[in-house]
Amino acid sequence: MAFDVLAFAAAAVLSAPQVSPASPPPRPAPLFAAPPAFAPALPPPLDVWMLDIGQGSCVYVDCPDRRTALLIDCGSKGARPAVSIPAVVDWVRDRLAVDETVTVIVSHGDEDHYSLLHNLDASRVDRVRLGGLRADYRGPSGKLAQIDGWLQAVEASGGDVAVWAPNAFSAADPELSCGGVSVDVLVASYLQSAPTTAVDSRKNADSAVIRVRHGGVSVVMAGDAEGSTQQAALRNAEAAGLVLSGDTVLMGSHHGARTAGSNNPPWVDAWRPTVGAFSASVAVRFGHPQCEVVARFAATARPIAERYPVSCGVGARQEVRYVSSAIVNTFDNGTVLFRLSGENGLTILCEILTPGCDAALQPFEAP
Repeated sequence: MAFDVLAFAAAAVLSAPQVSPASPPPRPAPLFAAPPAFAPALPPPLDVWMLDIGQGSCVYVDCPDRRTALLIDCGSKGARPAVSIPAVVDWVRDRLAVDETVTVIVSHGDEDHYSLLHNLDASRVDRVRLGGLRADYRGPSGKLAQIDGWLQAVEASGGDVAVWAPNAFSAADPELSCGGVSVDVLVASYLQSAPTTAVDSRKNADSAVIRVRHGGVSVVMAGDAEGSTQQAALRNAEAAGLVLSGDTVLMGSHHGARTAGSNNPPWVDAWRPTVGAFSASVAVRFGHPQCEVVARFAATARPIAERYPVSCGVGARQEVRYVSSAIVNTFDNGTVLFRLSGENGLTILCEILTPGCDAALQPFEAP
């Protein structure tokens, strides 16, 4: 019996599958999977804030390095009760307090483009560039005395204050550094000391026209530029070989007026804006933006499936026009943020959401 058991065991060993010494045993599965490969971090976007200041203009440009900022105009001639101008001033003041390099651009010498600057800490400003004449910002009293005193305070703190030369132009202006973003001065101080009878307003005609470019998207800000100023900007751009095509946010000059050729068809056609934007309060006596100008911008702006009303003026009378393209204005949308990034191109975030916006700003983001 014992022999039979041993014989059976030997047979079992001989019949078992043999493992070749050259074949290692299978490796156990890892306890933890390897982490996925991450795409390189995208650079921060360029944020262009069109602040709701009522009848005026105040644009804050937060550069991608998050250490540099441009403030392009900041003034108002009044706002509806829902708009808190002091809250906007506090918002700008808080932003400038943490930026290392701050440049202020005043497009021209009308108070609704500079009247709030004297509330800001002059010692935080590195340079100021002015459209028009230095005399446009001097006066014995009122708003002129305030802006003159503030400019002198900037200089006393070591800041550089200068007026642009007549018909100034600079592509990718090296002075206007914005964290690697190109800033073009398409024209500034076009007429400067020309007789006021030649145009509706010499100050308006002297407006600086500024373009910022990032990730294939442009934002164009034209102060109160009139038709002659806009033509000069286009001539300068053409002579320098600048490309005007691509996604463009075109802010209506003179708050969307049609006075003295502002926002004329050749100007709008040259840019073919993806988005039309207006900083104005149609409830104030000027009726800005004018409905005719809104319709002109809407004809080329990004199509939207839904038709929606946009507030505008016919003369001084407030009306609405229904559009089916990307139009935003501070009267309807409050503060608007144009976010330019390499990933999504252009995103429009609005304090008050309408179909022209991509998303709503969070309550803590707006002034």
